Amino acid sequence: ITVEQKGASSRFGENLVTSKKSLTLEEIGVVKEDITNVNGATVDESGILTMTENTAVITVKNGARLTIESCVDGEVTINNSRFYENGSGYVLSVGENMLDLDLVWKDMLETHAIENAVWSSSNESVATVNDKGEVKGVSSGVATITATVGRKSTSITINVQRKLSQIQLRTSDASLAIGIARETVFASERYIDVKASNAKTANYTHVIVQGEPENATVAQLADFYSAYVFEIVEGCEYASMDTLVANKVVFNDSLEGKGKQKVVVKVSARYPKYEGMTRFTTETVTLNVVYGVAVSNIDELLKACDDQKAYAKSEENIKSEEKEVWRNEAYDAVYIVENTSLSKQTYAICLEGDCRFKEEYDDEGKVKETINYYSCVWLYGDVYGNNHKISASQGQSVNSYMVQIGQNGVTISNIILRATEIDGKDEISNAEDTTSFTGHVMRVGDEWFRYGEEDGGGITIEYSIIENGKQGVNVFNADVSFTGCIVRNITQAAFYVPIRMNDTDDIDPTTQKKIVKPCYSHVNLHNIISSNTLGSLMSIAYEHYTMKSGTQYRFVNQTKNKDKDGAYAKENEDYFIKYFYNAGINAIVRQTGFFMAYNWQDIDNAKLIQTGNEGIDTVLASYFGQLVRNCPQFDSFRYIDTNDKKDYLHLAFIVSGVDVHNGIIDAPTYLDLRMEEEMINCVDLKDVDMSASGMPQFLQSIVDNLSLKVYGYANTAAITPSSTYQVNNALIEKIHS
Repeated sequence: ITVEQKGASSRFGENLVTSKKSLTLEEIGVVKEDITNVNGATVDESGILTMTENTAVITVKNGARLTIESCVDGEVTINNSRFYENGSGYVLSVGENMLDLDLVWKDMLETHAIENAVWSSSNESVATVNDKGEVKGVSSGVATITATVGRKSTSITINVQRKLSQIQLRTSDASLAIGIARETVFASERYIDVKASNAKTANYTHVIVQGEPENATVAQLADFYSAYVFEIVEGCEYASMDTLVANKVVFNDSLEGKGKQKVVVKVSARYPKYEGMTRFTTETVTLNVVYGVAVSNIDELLKACDDQKAYAKSEENIKSEEKEVWRNEAYDAVYIVENTSLSKQTYAICLEGDCRFKEEYDDEGKVKETINYYSCVWLYGDVYGNNHKISASQGQSVNSYMVQIGQNGVTISNIILRATEIDGKDEISNAEDTTSFTGHVMRVGDEWFRYGEEDGGGITIEYSIIENGKQGVNVFNADVSFTGCIVRNITQAAFYVPIRMNDTDDIDPTTQKKIVKPCYSHVNLHNIISSNTLGSLMSIAYEHYTMKSGTQYRFVNQTKNKDKDGAYAKENEDYFIKYFYNAGINAIVRQTGFFMAYNWQDIDNAKLIQTGNEGIDTVLASYFGQLVRNCPQFDSFRYIDTNDKKDYLHLAFIVSGVDVHNGIIDAPTYLDLRMEEEMINCVDLKDVDMSASGMPQFLQSIVDNLSLKVYGYANTAAITPSSTYQVNNALIEKIHS
């Protein structure tokens, strides 16, 4: 087609729309001699084209075509509307530059200007238009823009969306890195109504984008999130995006038996402002999720404990039954170690809120002692605290536990265990506050069946805070690893580890001898802090382990009063070393990383330590300060606060061979201790010159015979007396270093 550069036809190339029924070839820029075919119109000898149909097609020699369409006179159209129409791919951005719509005559040969056009929007909450045809996006949605001239009108539907130049997630990897563990763990299920039953439904969470409107309605949230695309790019088998709520991640039960898994959610701009720069408009967040149930109050927690126990003890979930793992036949008894049963997999508990025991009051307004052996928190599976608390008021029975672990192979992570609340205070600065503590925080293990690490057993307690109790953690007959834990505000020992023999009346059918069950523990400590303790970080108490009584040896049928030259004592010890110590049937402590044991009260406050033995309490209250101040063996351990001249002794371990109940005060101890912390030294009380202690002579002779070793910081260590540790980012960074 030869097109002259004149008239409307040249503007639209091979398409022409006109209301005229008769045109000259010159008018449309076509040379008659070039025409090879005409459909839908006629061309006479004078070069007049007459439309016979609504559409005509003229073909010329080179094969090119000109299509002519008929329209009604006075019709208008929006120029290039096909590029802006909804569905074309064009999106008008909310609040950005306006779209300038150009209204033209549909008849391309019409040359006079359009006047008095009236513009309108079908939904001004989505888009507005002014009298110049300039359209502005207001909110996400579609709006029809109409232009009217006289009785003729034309419309275009425009897609209006929020175009994003960048995305920032409020639910980010950083926001989920909470607590000492720096993580959040979600459970696969949640209770529907725990007061009615233990029925559960799928648990979920929302991935929040920065800028989400506060107190928004469902419709407003839907509008906000319509600008984003949420998709799971890893862990699709464990979770899905909700079909109604765009940013809702729903977990499922395919997590069973899989341990802790990762679900990665990618959030991207549905309409990026700048194509090709998706690194600014795409973010991902990783969600840790386990098979288990979410709890947010004490009622849900106690119900979850029941569900944990039922799951752990179910017949099809037993990996190994209670079984004998070691035995030794002595002259009068057979010593047997039996491991407790072990489950194939556990049902986890994930805290989504603080769980506090509810106080009950007597007629005088005092808190009742409602927490005891049966009514405490019994755990039979993994627990992920997410930096939430399990706590109680001053309602524990004397020497009871707030939490007990009743299953082998369990991990407790990122939780705060607070046995006693003090008027709602999070921090304790006054030692006298500890005198109200009646119970202990946690018990691990069982005296009769061992929580051994064989077959994947053992207990792991990691990145947790254990506080506000007479004792922190009591470890009975278990292999336990503590990693990154803080134990504080304790009146006695942060960790109490009894090593004893449990004599039974049961007869072993093979040997026909009485059965004795050793109770011993292996403890691993990595990056541990004990602060605000009146006693030591760890007390390891050998109770009738190698002695049956104050006079009777255990492995030799002799008594001390017949042992004139110590031969029987050596024979008894040799037997223990050969058959028990070398087999690991003994207390073993392994310390790696850093180790901080800070007592935040001076030695005169030893009177606040309540051991349960009135005689020992009296000695501590009356003479402990004199013993430390006056005996030269403590000179390298004692710290002096230069401000108030108070004396401090930072105790790490106390290892004793004292069992008052069985009349034993001087049994040998055999702690197998290996430490990376080089600043810890040991003082054996038998090496202390008691004459300088100021004690009465009869007490000196008793204390002088006590089997007691004290491990503490040398006073050359960089320790500030009376310091209190605060949990902050710097400390957490150190714990993970």
